Amino acid sequence: MSHQTWLLVGTVIIIATLCSMLWIAKSSLRAVGRIMVCEAMRQLGMDQQGEMTIIGVDYAHASFKRIDAFLCEKGENAGRIVVVLYGPDFLFRIKQKFWRGSEHILLASEEISAMWAALLKDRTEIVEWNGKRFIRYTEVDMYLKAYTLKNNFEKREVVS
Repeated sequence: MSHQTWLLVGTVIIIATLCSMLWIAKSSLRAVGRIMVCEAMRQLGMDQQGEMTIIGVDYAHASFKRIDAFLCEKGENAGRIVVVLYGPDFLFRIKQKFWRGSEHILLASEEISAMWAALLKDRTEIVEWNGKRFIRYTEVDMYLKAYTLKNNFEKREVVS
């Protein structure tokens, strides 16, 4: 074989090795994420099966009013929602009364919230857990608009 062929074979082997290492690292991160969410749910006494939504809310973020309105109008049967609030203690106590659709509302500065906050990459973010993996939404306004439109469309279908 020529020198160029050996160079090409060596390059392919190196790329294949790097790809497999990346795949192993990504699988490990997913496993750690699954362990973290199961442990966080166990700490709150939640059933560890099924879907769940984690909403990170920073009271100083531009999307706070929209998230607040969304959580205020959610009904008791809204599904499993955990809210991690980054804000002052007085605001936390007020929002506990009004965000009725949330299964748990946690203040980010509390010790029990540390694992939930670690699951969020940003202070204002929505993360859906489908029982196997995370789906992250950093554009909170777009997610809430899409969620609202989807629910309005489903309500119209039921009424029709």
